[in-house]
Amino acid sequence: MIFAILDKIPNETLVLLQQLENHSFYDFSFMPLEYVYDKLKYADGIIFRSRIPLDSQFFNSYPNISTVIRLGAGLDHIDLKVAKAKNVKIFSTKGDNAEAVGDHTIGMLLTLTKNIWKSANEVRKFLWKRSENKGTEISSLTIGIIGFGNTGSAFAKRLSGFNTTILAYDKYKKNYAPDYVKETSLKEICRRADVISFHVPLTYETYHYFNSAMLQNLQKNIYLLNLSRGPVVNTRTLINGLNSGKIIGAALDVLEEENLNNLSPRMRQYFSELIKRENVIITPHIGGWSKQTDMRRREKLLDILGKL
Repeated sequence: MIFAILDKIPNETLVLLQQLENHSFYDFSFMPLEYVYDKLKYADGIIFRSRIPLDSQFFNSYPNISTVIRLGAGLDHIDLKVAKAKNVKIFSTKGDNAEAVGDHTIGMLLTLTKNIWKSANEVRKFLWKRSENKGTEISSLTIGIIGFGNTGSAFAKRLSGFNTTILAYDKYKKNYAPDYVKETSLKEICRRADVISFHVPLTYETYHYFNSAMLQNLQKNIYLLNLSRGPVVNTRTLINGLNSGKIIGAALDVLEEENLNNLSPRMRQYFSELIKRENVIITPHIGGWSKQTDMRRREKLLDILGKL
């Protein structure tokens, strides 16, 4: 098979791919999209992360594409119904970044609850504020995890060492939780949680999952973490929660729009409001990025290709 590589991948992976005898690979990751689209008519398959949407228009334009390999877990860039109707095989390397996301979530939670980012920036300004930055121990908090797949369970595993109360809700699972996690309802999480962390895929059901209705249902003031997809959290609602004090602090590894050089006017205003706040931490969608993720992703990719 002839595969087009649309997103940059590590050189070590490229070298191993070129050694495979049954497939050919062409790296289009550094080429303009107009060139890529022209060359895709010669490919049988695609290896990509998220550079282009694989929607109905795409699949209708390239009936030659029979295989898609998504480097990562989320399939929200792919119209799965159209792909299935056209007998396109869809693969992903899901689970490859769960450990990295678990680490990152813990780091962001500690940064919020212990005022690490805020106080470190103050020290850079020659301010030594101790009592003003008194933190909160994780063991005193009830953590609500929404979505208990690979990343949600990795976060819970790390939390288990903090001797805290862990609640989990997953609409599509039952009897999934280890003994240190209590399976519960979304209503119960909104009632009891001091921290809510999202670990769900982006679907029509999870778009703006955190919205004004959920904000109103919260019984406590909470810390909010989003390590899933940006549109899972309604940014306007998040800002409203921060303004009211219902959200004590927020840690976001994702945004509704992530191209900061091309934000819509509305999102530019929201982003400007968020970055002014000392109780908001934003990282550039790096939660799942690590050297170990690259290694696991490479192994999963080679395994998929070996079976084609």
